[in-house]
Amino acid sequence: MATVLRLLEVFGLRAVPGLLNLTALLLVARWLPAGEYAVYSTVVATSGFVASLIFGPLTFGVVSQHATLAAKGLAQAYERSVAGATLALAAAVGLLGAGVAHLAGVSVAWVLPAVAFGVYTAVQEIPHARLRFWSYGAAALTQAVVLIGLLWALGGQPLSADRALACFGWSYAVASLMSLALSRTWRLGLDTALLAKTYARGGGYTLSVFTESGLYLGGRYLVAGLGTVADFATFSFCLDLAQRLVGFLISLAGFALVPRAFRQHAEGSGSFLQPLLTGAAVSAVLAVISVAVVAIAESLPLTQDIIGGPFHLTTYVVISAAVVVNRMKKLVLDPLVLRDGNTLRLVGGYALGGFTMALLFLTMEPKTATWAALCVLAGYLVTLAQTLFSSRHAFASQ
Repeated sequence: MATVLRLLEVFGLRAVPGLLNLTALLLVARWLPAGEYAVYSTVVATSGFVASLIFGPLTFGVVSQHATLAAKGLAQAYERSVAGATLALAAAVGLLGAGVAHLAGVSVAWVLPAVAFGVYTAVQEIPHARLRFWSYGAAALTQAVVLIGLLWALGGQPLSADRALACFGWSYAVASLMSLALSRTWRLGLDTALLAKTYARGGGYTLSVFTESGLYLGGRYLVAGLGTVADFATFSFCLDLAQRLVGFLISLAGFALVPRAFRQHAEGSGSFLQPLLTGAAVSAVLAVISVAVVAIAESLPLTQDIIGGPFHLTTYVVISAAVVVNRMKKLVLDPLVLRDGNTLRLVGGYALGGFTMALLFLTMEPKTATWAALCVLAGYLVTLAQTLFSSRHAFASQ
């Protein structure tokens, strides 16, 4: 019961930012031509991938390491070091990225999302690890409100992909400052000894993110290179919508319960796996309901225009199933693997899944958005099966 109540609390704190970001997605999809939206969506996805590679070795290890250091009374020094390392890295990457963008002749707006989103995800891990969900939610709300405001003020109709990307990037930059302010970590530090184990844990998980990109990002590039512009736009929009709805609901459970599981493990109290399984069950039901709601809304004349964008129901249902499979794995299996420190299991699973997805897509015709979604779903199912098989001994020890 306590787990369900915690999920409801977190849902309340994050529902508004999630709905605002969903609104922003629908606005961008409505205001941009299909080809421009596909470019915007792919640059955002690529920026997230780049941010994960650069900031991931730090970000992905914070929650588990914070629980260990908090038990030793070192949490404050550790948080200052995380913030200091993040901002120093952002300054270096920002200058390098601006130079590369200038030489390549592309807009700096293509660089800003990667840097700003990377900083945001890293500094938000501080209130996340503290279980200070109100602070986390306030920063998330700031990002969503700023994004909507910038889209209305600087966007409107017609909206360009570069301008939409600038709005996206600046919203995360402002939210990063809000997160630092609420966490009270303006006094920065850089204790490499405290950060060493974080990089060791996070580095392995970052490698799994790199291999995962063969699925969620590789699928986009395959459709872009071998499919039509219409299929590229449809696949991109349906994937974005599924991540904002289905993925968001499952992420809520992980946001609340993963740090709590690591804290219980560090303190030697409670079950590590049981809260994660409960959260998975609750969020799975909510995810199915959300897919049904979208299907009903798309079929009704009064609500069809709300979705907008290059939407296709079958593609959306299939890609939503893929998102469910992947997010459930991240909620239950990935924390178990991180706890045991054997992240190569995750790398192997995504590598095998990415190979499966690419092989299926390349060998079949026609290369439509729906077929691409089916290939991605197959890839995630293979990833889940391989990770589950390689982690069977960890489950047996629970």
